[in-house]
Amino acid sequence: MRLAGVDAPEANDGCGPNATAAVNALAGPGAAVDVEAAELPLDTRTGRHRAYIRVSHAGERWTLQELLLQDGLARMDRGGRFETTWYTTWFDAAERMARGASLGIWGDHCAGLFEEFGEALPPEHTGQTVFAARLVGRVGDRFARYQLEYPGDGSTYTINLHTRPADGAMLRNAGFRVYGPQAGKLYATGGAQPGLYPSVAANLSSREPGVYTIQVYNYNPGVTMEYELSVDAGLEPILLTVAPP
Repeated sequence: MRLAGVDAPEANDGCGPNATAAVNALAGPGAAVDVEAAELPLDTRTGRHRAYIRVSHAGERWTLQELLLQDGLARMDRGGRFETTWYTTWFDAAERMARGASLGIWGDHCAGLFEEFGEALPPEHTGQTVFAARLVGRVGDRFARYQLEYPGDGSTYTINLHTRPADGAMLRNAGFRVYGPQAGKLYATGGAQPGLYPSVAANLSSREPGVYTIQVYNYNPGVTMEYELSVDAGLEPILLTVAPP
């Protein structure tokens, strides 16, 4: 059986043993468990059934998914095999709580669940796509690249990158650059703001329409940088995509 709506680390991933222990403690032998079939109950790829699991915790009934999310022992599966349309408000609130407190997979002591170029999070208040990812540092060639379409009308697109860590030591060798229609031309460079949110920001304004590439970099050898990247153009929704290799 698969937990609907979330993706939890495997046993050999960072935080995997913690997630396994939590599941065993909350829903192991002898636990009072209710199983609710998901709206898409069968994973045709694996033949396993998707379900919501309700367990007792602190005198109340919770979904097991929500408890794992709020402790940073799972993340919402957005667009993947276990995506859900039920309980999304609860799940999203639980995940954001864990992210804000840097718990579990969102903290410094766990690794292995993120894909390096990241996942797209739901639109925020202005409708922009937010990418969350991690990048392990190496001198000279540790990049993640994202693309957007820019109209070339002189409007201002604010590019926001928030890193963890967000201190001066990290930001001396991490940030982003923006390239555009003219090969090799640098259109914007992120300005570091240690300790602030976002920790790196820049404005893109140009009269050249076309595809622009945001190159996120981390030149801190062996240091893992977690980050969120978004582009804000006021009320105009901005779609970011991972750039092709």
